[in-house]
Amino acid sequence: GRDRMQILIVDDDARMAHFYSHILARDGFSVRVAISLQEARSALNDSIPDILVLDRMLPDGDGNDLCRELKATPATASIFIILISGLKTTESEQIIGLDVGADDYLPKPFSNEMLLARVRAATRIKRMQEDMLAANAALRRSEDAFRALAEHIPDVVTRYDNTLRYLYVNSQTIKLMDVAPERVIGRSNQELPLDQHLRDLWDAAVIEVFAKKGLSQPSRRSWATATSYPVWL
Repeated sequence: GRDRMQILIVDDDARMAHFYSHILARDGFSVRVAISLQEARSALNDSIPDILVLDRMLPDGDGNDLCRELKATPATASIFIILISGLKTTESEQIIGLDVGADDYLPKPFSNEMLLARVRAATRIKRMQEDMLAANAALRRSEDAFRALAEHIPDVVTRYDNTLRYLYVNSQTIKLMDVAPERVIGRSNQELPLDQHLRDLWDAAVIEVFAKKGLSQPSRRSWATATSYPVWL
């Protein structure tokens, strides 16, 4: 299973901060507590939490300032920040908190169930973000592997978008076209200074690829389907 979500609670009311901590720890979260901005910064330097439950009004500053600072720093920008506020917080103050980067806003008073519900929702969002990052990393590794293979084989390998323009061509393709790479990407065959005989052969080869895949004459829709992976000619 995955590691437990790490939560940092920052509230100048130590009794309430530890009460929140108890509620969340009982639900399976790993929780730390700070009662000032100074303590919060120290805790953040020790380790970066997944979720920050941050009181707006603290004895040594405004939680909005810390929120803005964290969201502007790449290492801490992904922390899910839930701002909590006092009884007299206005709608405009909540809007300011969201505008400086808070991901959620929880005005007092709130029930134990509401706190848990917000943190669980934050956890779901964090897990989805982690999954997306992992998928993107896997895609980059796959793309790197594909390019490494494509650059070291004697075949022509190309990739197109759904407007029939090149997204990728390997070095063998460049040799055949005799056109600078920067002039190829983003352009179609019709926009390149190719010999007409070469263009005719190229188009025939692409149509053959489509035929092997059981597709008819290339159209934008079928092209997008067929070229969701590279076309090898």
